[in-house]
This record gives sequence, structure tokens and C-alpha cells, in this order.
Amino acid sequence: MFGFRVIECHGCTKLQAEKDALEAEKTILQNEKKELQQQLLAIQDKLHDLTLAKEASRSAIKTGLFTEQQRYLATFVLQPDSSATQLELLAKMVQNLTRQERQCVVMYDEMDIRKVACYDQQLDQVLGPHRRLQQFLVAGIFSKWQVPVLFQFDSAVTVATLLSLIQGIEAAGAEVVATVSDMGGSNLGVWKALGVSHDGRSWFLNPGDSNRRVWVLADPPHIMKRVRNNLLDHGIRTSQGGLLDKALMEEMVAINGASAEYRVAHKVHLATHVQVKNMARQKVRPAMELLSATVALAIERHLGRREEVRALRVLDSGMDVLNAIHPKDVKPLRRGYSGTTEQESALTALEKEARELRVCPRKDALLPFQKGIILSVSSVRGLLQDLKAKFGEQTYLLTRRLSQDRLEGFFGMVRSGGGSNLNPTPTEVRSRLRLLTLLFAIQRGVRPLSGAGPTAPAPAVPSSGEEADDRDPDWLAQLAPLEQELSQSALDDEMAADLREFAPSQHQPEADDNLEAELAEMEELLRSVPAPAAAPPASRAVTGARDLETGVSARDSAKVYVAGYVSRKRSAEDGAAAASSGAEQDEPMGALWTRLKSLGGLTVPTADFMDVFDQMDAAFSVHHCMEPDGLSRRPGVVRDFEAVLESKFRYATSPQVRRVFARVRTFIELQRLNTKHRARVSSNAQREGRKRRQYVPS
Repeated sequence: MFGFRVIECHGCTKLQAEKDALEAEKTILQNEKKELQQQLLAIQDKLHDLTLAKEASRSAIKTGLFTEQQRYLATFVLQPDSSATQLELLAKMVQNLTRQERQCVVMYDEMDIRKVACYDQQLDQVLGPHRRLQQFLVAGIFSKWQVPVLFQFDSAVTVATLLSLIQGIEAAGAEVVATVSDMGGSNLGVWKALGVSHDGRSWFLNPGDSNRRVWVLADPPHIMKRVRNNLLDHGIRTSQGGLLDKALMEEMVAINGASAEYRVAHKVHLATHVQVKNMARQKVRPAMELLSATVALAIERHLGRREEVRALRVLDSGMDVLNAIHPKDVKPLRRGYSGTTEQESALTALEKEARELRVCPRKDALLPFQKGIILSVSSVRGLLQDLKAKFGEQTYLLTRRLSQDRLEGFFGMVRSGGGSNLNPTPTEVRSRLRLLTLLFAIQRGVRPLSGAGPTAPAPAVPSSGEEADDRDPDWLAQLAPLEQELSQSALDDEMAADLREFAPSQHQPEADDNLEAELAEMEELLRSVPAPAAAPPASRAVTGARDLETGVSARDSAKVYVAGYVSRKRSAEDGAAAASSGAEQDEPMGALWTRLKSLGGLTVPTADFMDVFDQMDAAFSVHHCMEPDGLSRRPGVVRDFEAVLESKFRYATSPQVRRVFARVRTFIELQRLNTKHRARVSSNAQREGRKRRQYVPS
């Protein structure tokens, strides 16, 4: 009846073929998955075996090496009034040094600590309450090694303590040739008991070797602070009748004018250098800057006080000899004391002035700072002769190593070892001293865990030449097991972390195109330049005092000085070049200040460059004139102004000059804001003080 016809569907056949292909691909993927699972299981088995081996290794180390560390560190205990442990480390540190490198100085001073009583777990002892730490530090003269050898609480230095310590240092292998301290009352008593005085001998016999002498010196930075304090509080009458007093220094600061952006003697401020009070007087740098050759030059050129200028230059030159730090220093008198004619003349003039000047309320008596100057001059001369007799006529002294700078730096490490805790307790002080002592030993190559000294001597530092780097390249690796042990010792976990804080970085990143070095130099040049209370235009005619000979204002002289610094960054393609301070050419009127101040390293700009500098200065004022306080707060404050300079002065200056000027000018304006803020805060504080005094109940 009915017939059916089968019609072949090409679409269904195609779908069936695709399905078969997918099934085949699925089978292949399943096979690959099985292979990967097998490989993963094999890797897991290997990882398990490695983990077991690592745990076994750790167990072996823990039962062996760590036990040795714990045994050693348990016996490494620093106790007050005892130097036995420190002297053992000192003996290991110096055993491979040459005799010249073993020459050392003993310095001692006090540091305030938190006056509380506290429990020391390692000593199982209650320490305190103590108010002061008395620390002795021994440091190399021809090498940079140093070791804290003794500490005491609330104890003044005695002759017996000092002689006993020197004898122990000598027995450890170092040779003590000098001691240095400040001129505190107890220290002056030690000098007197040793038979040391400014008008007698400035040495005593070495208790470890009676054939050698130990020279006694006063700390030069402490001397400068004493001179500054007496000058500001009482006034100092010079040997030839001049008067150095607070009024003179106030007059010197005022020569720049009240609203000058650019200043001669730009580091000296009225608030931080002349009207300094209380704890601010402990800072050394302001005293050195106030009693400097730059201040003397400013007084000579603008005030004409020649006798006071002579006395300041005598003090500056003599202190340069007592503060030599580098054999190639820019100042010739600071290039290592070797007894040259110029250095001896400077010391002779300083000693004569110290004997004859008088603090105004007194007529005849010498004050301690005068005696300290005379004593130090005598000692440094005698010490140099002793060292030349040992090591040859080519020997010289870097006299800053005969000051307490390294001890003050050590105190800074003790204070900062607890992060924000800058006032440690007696227990914290002892723990930090223990860590620092270990670190100093490791830096010198001593391996305290094995009980051995350095495997190789530290790089030799000859009597002439630059200082060598004493850092052991792998000392951080040696320090790692100590850090692990300290976390398990009786010390607090916080103190174990302090070990890493004390350690310097092993790698220092390099600066790109010396940008960081330039920035540091600029900040040093203008870090203290105060600016006006308001933001005047660059052409404002507030100039301050004028040079007595040339009639050039102080502001213009300082402006040329800053322009010379900026122009030094010029490139060879600059259209407005600059000249060395030794060249003679067409130059601006204010260049005399730079030439007189220069020791050969400063730059005098040409008149053409000064024109460009003035235009860039005006451009800065215009760029920031719409800001409320004369300085933009937008991101890219320096970068945006550099773009302005590039658009206007592309063909007159190089990128280096534009970059330096943008930074320098911004720093000056930033300092203006800070000065204004400090003045406002001081004014408010004075107003509140008057209110309290007015309404105090009777």
C-alpha cells in the first residue's frame, strides 16, 4: 500500500563525525591527565624526601652548632664596672694588626639614661635607678676600629679606674698613646691627680709601659661650645682689646637685611646660633658655624671690626689643625697634622690667644676652655713627635680621631637601638652595649663563636693616604646565627630585632647621574638660608648692609655666590659660561665675596650668566605669585618650574643648570615658610606666657 523512502541526511552525518572527533580528543586528554598525575605523585614523593632530609639537617645543626652558640653567648656577659669580656674581644681584634694600627686613644664621657630600677634577666639582678652612663671607648688612630671597653652607672672617672683600664688595654695588645675627654669637673680632677696641667706637662707615664707616654687632650668640639657660650653670655675680650659678644653676632646676622632671600654667612641664624638656649647649646655644629672664617669675613667686609676678625680667624685656623679629617681636605690646615710651618704657626697663634684673652667678668684667671686649648696644643705636638719617632718622619695625624666624635656617634647608636625609645633604662643600655660590642668585633673579622681572631688582617692604613674601608664583606652572614640565637636567649624579642637595626646595609644603591650627591650638596649649601617673612618680588630693593670697600650689598654678594654654585653645573654648550674663582674676566660686582671666601673650589659666574640668573629668579616669583604664601603645594613643584625654565631659557642654559636652580630656589622659599612658622609659634608662646604671668593667682 504505502511505501517509505529513506532519504540520507548530510547534516546528521556531519554532526556524527564531529562527535566522534570530540570523543577521540577526550580520550587523548584523559590519557595526558593520567600521565600528569603520575608525574605529580613522583614530584611529591621527591619533595617529601627533601623535607625529611632538611628536617634531619636542621636537627643536626640544632643539636650541634646552636648549642655552641648558646654556650658562648651565655658566657658573653657585660657587667657594669668590669672590662674583662670586652678586653678579650679587643685582644682578638688587634692580634693581626701592625704596630702602627694598634696605636689607640681612650675616650670617656657620660650619657643621660632613664632613672628607673629594672630587672635584668641575664644577670638575674636589679639595676638602678641610675641617672647616667659613664662609657669608655678605645679607638684606633691610624685605623678605624673601636671597642667599648668599660661602662659604669652614676660613677665619676677616677685615676685608679683609668690607669687600670689602660693597663688592661695594653695587656690585650693595643698601645694607648692618648686620652680625650671634655672639661667637666670630675675630668679636671683626674688631670690634676695625674699631674697634668696647661702650664706643666700634658702627659703621664703609660702604666703598661713606663717607657712610653700617654698624652691628655681636651675635646675640641667641647672647647668650641664653651667659647661660644662665654661669648654669648659674657663677652670675650681679645688679646689686643677687641670685644666678641652677643651684640656683635646679632649685628653680623642683621647685615643681610630683614627681607633678603640671599644671605652671606647663610648658615648662621639669629634663633639657632645667637639666641640659642638650654639643650640647643649641646649641638656642636652651630658653635662651629658661628665661630667660623665665613662669619669673620662677613664682619670684616660689612662691619669693619678688624681686631675681632683677627681673633676669629686665629680660632678658626687653630681649630682646623685640631680637626683634621682627610689628607686631601679642601682647607689646607685640615689636611692631616704633620707639623708644617703653616700648621705650627696656626697652633702657636691659637695658644697665644687662649692665654691672653679674657672673659669679661674676669680679669686674670683662665677658664677651663682656655686651659683645654693650651693643653691640647701641647699634647698634639708631643704626640706627633712620639709617633714620628716610632714610624718615621712621613707620619701625620688625622686629629679628628683624637676627639670624642666616635664616642658621641656610639651614644647615638645606643639611643637609637630601641627605635623610638631614645631614653633607655639601665637594663636596655646594657643589652644594647652587648649587641654593639659583638657587632664591632664581627665587623673587624673576629669570629666570637669559634673563639678565633680574624682569619686575615684588616686592610692596612698607612701613615699617609686615604682611609680604607674596614667592613668585612661577609660579616652579615656571620651575624645571622647570632640573630637566631638571640631570639631564644634571655634578651627580649625586641632587642633581638635591634641587632638588625644596628647593622648597616650591605648594598648601597647607586645614584642616577649623581642626583643624590648634588641634592645633598645643595641642601648643605642652602639648608639654613632664611627667607623673608613675606614673598617679595625678586627686584625688591631690601639689600641690608653694604661692603665697606666696594659698596656692594650683602644680598647681591650672596646672590652671586649662589649663582656661582648653580653655574658650576653648566655644560660646555652653555651660552653663559662661568669662570673658576682663580680666573680674571668680566664678572659681576658682587663677585668679591666669593673670591675672598674661596679656597680654590668655588665658582664665580660671568656677568652674562648673572643676567640669566636674575631672569630665572624673576620667573620663579611670577610662577608662584598666585599662591597664598608664595610657594605652590601642587605635586611636581620642582618639575613644573623646570618646564617653565625650559620654555624660556632653553638656549641660554643647560638642563643641569635649570634643574639645580629650580631645586635651590625652591629650598630658599621653603626655608622662608619654616622661618615664618617658627616665628609665629614663638610669638604665640610668648603671648601665652605673658597671659599666665599676668593672671597667676597671688
